[in-house]
Amino acid sequence: IASIEDAFARGELDYGRKLYLIENCLYGVDIQPIAVQIAKMRFFISLTVDQKPDPSQPNLGIRPLPNLETKFVAANTLIGIKKPESQGRLFDDPKVIDLTQELGDIRHQMFTARTPLTKQRLRDRDDALRAALAAQVKTAFVRANEEEQQRIRSELEQTKSKLEEEKAKPPEWHIERFKNLFGEIEETRIDLSKKRKQHLQWRIRELETQLRRTRQVANEIDTVVYQLAHWNPYDQNASADFFDPEWMFGITTGFDVVIGNPPYIRVDELRTEDKDAYRKIYSCTTGKYDLYYLFVERGLKSLPAGGTLCFITPNKFCAAASAATLRGLIFTHTQEGEIVSTSKLGVFEEAANYPVIGIYHLGSTKGELLVREAVSIDAIRDSSPKAYCLPIKVFETLPEGIIPINVSQTEIDFVIRQLRRGYRLGSVCSISEGLRLPASYEREQHSDFMIVKQFQFERWTRIRQGAYISERDLKRVVSPRSDRFAKIASPKVVIAEDALQITATVDEDTCVPQGGVYFGVVTDSRVKLRFVLGLLNSRLASRIYEILFGGMHMGSGYLRYRTNFLEKLPIPDVPPEKQQPIIALVDKILEAKRADPNADVSALEREIDQHVYRLYGLTPEEIKIVEDGTK
Repeated sequence: IASIEDAFARGELDYGRKLYLIENCLYGVDIQPIAVQIAKMRFFISLTVDQKPDPSQPNLGIRPLPNLETKFVAANTLIGIKKPESQGRLFDDPKVIDLTQELGDIRHQMFTARTPLTKQRLRDRDDALRAALAAQVKTAFVRANEEEQQRIRSELEQTKSKLEEEKAKPPEWHIERFKNLFGEIEETRIDLSKKRKQHLQWRIRELETQLRRTRQVANEIDTVVYQLAHWNPYDQNASADFFDPEWMFGITTGFDVVIGNPPYIRVDELRTEDKDAYRKIYSCTTGKYDLYYLFVERGLKSLPAGGTLCFITPNKFCAAASAATLRGLIFTHTQEGEIVSTSKLGVFEEAANYPVIGIYHLGSTKGELLVREAVSIDAIRDSSPKAYCLPIKVFETLPEGIIPINVSQTEIDFVIRQLRRGYRLGSVCSISEGLRLPASYEREQHSDFMIVKQFQFERWTRIRQGAYISERDLKRVVSPRSDRFAKIASPKVVIAEDALQITATVDEDTCVPQGGVYFGVVTDSRVKLRFVLGLLNSRLASRIYEILFGGMHMGSGYLRYRTNFLEKLPIPDVPPEKQQPIIALVDKILEAKRADPNADVSALEREIDQHVYRLYGLTPEEIKIVEDGTK
């Protein structure tokens, strides 16, 4: 306080404010010690530049910098410590509370300690207090765990006694009367005591599981205490294998704000032991998840109602199927928020991703989420026309709860109107991913099945000659009795996975789609395959897909067209006779492309588009939205 008051007296207002905030409000954690050192250096520089040199004072009046060892720590943010369930907080024990208060006083003194002798004395006292705290925490853990075991044993004995009493009782029949399909009254007897016995048996199993868990915790207590006792904030080269804000910072009610730029690491690049540990802790460990998903989940758990999470991450979570659980968590915890797309600003020029800034204000009531594209780094608060705002509950109704990015309010409103039709492409066409065929199975000479890869076709064209696979090798990859094999053997549409727009053609020659190609077969007898092909290759389908899933784009504007996205495209309910005009046009295009793969079919495509607009009932304004985006 004296340093802060002196800074204000000398007119160094920013220095005084920063010093106060650093000591009382700011905390940091990173698994890499070097990152922690860099952060501390940045704070030191920030404090130094706000001091005014005074030649009349020792050291030109420049104050010694504070000690930040207990403000910024090296630790594994994603892994906490294990403790008995009945031990809600580490510091519930009165003796632990007293030791904690003394430790807090020591660290307050350490923050402004100047001389090496003073620092060493305070560090020695800090070491002694941490050792005493760890010992007392162990005592509290053991006591809490023993009390928990006693409570469970007591309830278990009582429940077993109740079950024996129920078994000794005669059946307790209850007569229920109801009308059957013919209007006749029938009776059925229900043994109410049987239900009570089943409930008691279920409760016994649950209590036995809890008792086993407390015994396991008892075996783990020494490990936990060892972790706590051997964490030394003053060892600048070590990183703790756990993070606990209560033990490390004395924070018991969560942080008010969590800000970060978590690491971007795909699940395939993680160690097996780490993946196993994360699965036990986090709900977002599904599919091809990325490590930053878990940091977002950890951040949300670290905040109380009214808190704010602000992370910069890749935009993958906005639409990826693997992030559906994460999006659900964000929607559940967020009262209102903002997602700012910075993908065109070159924020991380060396990173192969498209970053967004996510800001989520937590609360139980549901407000709105603003999604916008920033104009520039210098004007990050200004938005391009690609911005929209929707109630959070509306996002939950979008396909897989996706968050479209880099789209305007007009565009998102247009797509939502189409989605309210209620029908999806997946209701009439089942789309699958191509097979992952070993290279050794491919052969140049003619064989049983031709393999189709995405470079062998364009929109509407015949599939060009490629490699082959024998029936024997194909059966090694996919069972001939499987639905997938049946789809391959059926007339189908094939769709390129990576393209500037939906690129589909028809396959009636039983080709085998390889990875990079998706294929669909009609599952509704009222719908014709060529009608589905016409819808897929229409401007409207590509435009809707772009608005919904454009956040998953790759370099040069290419999009990925995959099952879980394609099957979510809205379609109208069209009777067979109204499909015929589009089918006739598709037949003409296919015939022209078979005669000449370079044939100009744009006029026929425009006719298909006009038919599609009418089937969807688009207004002139909506048609303009489609055509302006697909020029």
